Amino acid sequence: MTIHMESSDITEILQKYIIINQNDSSGIWEYAHRPYLTEILKNLNQIESEEFSLKIWDWPQSQLYDIADPIIFSNNNYFDADFLYIKIFSITTDIEELEYLVENIILHIDLNQDLQIKNWTPELILNLKKNILKIIDLKDDYYRDRLNMVMKFLNQELKSRE
Repeated sequence: MTIHMESSDITEILQKYIIINQNDSSGIWEYAHRPYLTEILKNLNQIESEEFSLKIWDWPQSQLYDIADPIIFSNNNYFDADFLYIKIFSITTDIEELEYLVENIILHIDLNQDLQIKNWTPELILNLKKNILKIIDLKDDYYRDRLNMVMKFLNQELKSRE
């Protein structure tokens, strides 16, 4: 099913959808809302995608958290899903949300050659590091080892910019 909306309304429509459904159970979010939002994001055209990528930063963190998975799983070629997801992680303050978000692209930052880390601001990298440090001890050995590798990579990137 193709979903098409007026580009001037897409970000507002998505935000309203999230607000209306924010109190639904995690199961409904996982099996109904996230797939629905993923499908919408997948079908955005270039203009809609660019607008979405700019306007979501006005949303509260809780709504950014709700859109993070649909962003990463949308496979939309018109926006940099990895960057958007990483930026959401970098500005998230809720520990439980960070614990969940870290399990996706964050674990693979040092391995993912597709990431455009050279375009990341030092502030973004520092915020990533800060949030990884908040939750690293809450994860099991596998995650801690991967996150330590990511931290080393981020430190090297910052050092190379000095």
